[in-house]
Amino acid sequence: MRRVLLYSIVVSAVALIAPSLVAADVAADWTGSRSSSLASQILATDGWAGGGFQIDWVIEKPSYFTYEYTVQVATQPKLKNLSHIIIEVSDPFVVGVDAWDFKVNGVANPPADNIATTYEGGGSNPGLPTPPGLFGIKFNTSPTTDGKWVISFNSWRAPVWGDFYAKDGVDGGAPVTAWNAKFGVEPSVSAPDFNGWIARPDSRVYIPEPVFFQFGAMMGLGGIGVLRLRRKA
Repeated sequence: MRRVLLYSIVVSAVALIAPSLVAADVAADWTGSRSSSLASQILATDGWAGGGFQIDWVIEKPSYFTYEYTVQVATQPKLKNLSHIIIEVSDPFVVGVDAWDFKVNGVANPPADNIATTYEGGGSNPGLPTPPGLFGIKFNTSPTTDGKWVISFNSWRAPVWGDFYAKDGVDGGAPVTAWNAKFGVEPSVSAPDFNGWIARPDSRVYIPEPVFFQFGAMMGLGGIGVLRLRRKA
């Protein structure tokens, strides 16, 4: 009986903290900016090349993580509007559970088909490096006059370094696209810098403090129970 109770307590503890123990992804900065003006940050084509594409992000944590990405594209000599952007997330990822309240420029705009899935190159994603493709959430966007889009959502997932892919359409037969310079390369803590990635949601889940303390109390009571069993034995 004593061994069964102790085993149950250990299993419960591992089940709650395992995601953070096995996560191999590298924690990302909560604010940052990447531009196609630097080939070490973003690779882009046509009107988005040479500084014509920039993505910034700000992440905060009131009681969960709030992600906000701002995409700015050049408006001169010709505005090439953002058609869609795919932001990497860790698999599995359930829209509405792992993240919610999706907006583009302040208007509700859930991910395409309300799912996270693997997108590959070709078709509506010209130039997207495949393999490996990109498991992520896709936001379809509407044209703007200022070449700016603010994409936001809330999530329990902590920020780590990862990939993105963005597309407009075709200009004179050439696809207009952009993606991070280290696309498909797994970040490592030994990397000299992380300029080739952006911050994105990981598989690690943030546990609010009240839940954490409740778990601690549960473990404490479990420990007391084990001690009592030992004394009785």
